Amino acid sequence: MPPPTDATAKVRRALAGGGAVDVTGLPGAARARLVQQLLAPGPARARCVLAVATDEEEADLLARDLCFFLGDPAVLRIPADAV
Repeated sequence: MPPPTDATAKVRRALAGGGAVDVTGLPGAARARLVQQLLAPGPARARCVLAVATDEEEADLLARDLCFFLGDPAVLRIPADAV
């Protein structure tokens, strides 16, 4: 696996304080790659990640990318609640 990016290091530092981190603006599969890096073994490993998409189509794309990087069993896709 390639080394973590600077963005990953910044997110890890922010999470080390115990709070939530808002990450926006990542294009395409970069979102899933960041999640993979955050879940990778290491001293500041995330135990779980909640990723929220803007709509069902984006959620499907994100879930597909996450399955590619993490494997199907690691991804739980929850559909939007019809309101």
